[in-house]
Amino acid sequence: MPVEELEYSGRTALDRAESLRSPLEDAIVNGDPPGPILDELFDLIRL
Repeated sequence: MPVEELEYSGRTALDRAESLRSPLEDAIVNGDPPGPILDELFDLIRL
């Protein structure tokens, strides 16, 4: 996803990244594919 299309920036992006920790941990523990969460995290890192 192009950075320009992301809903978050600055502190809001950091808060969003922090909020994805629990869903990512849950996905890994439950054997669910973490791909979508990782994709969003990498997009947020680019901000």
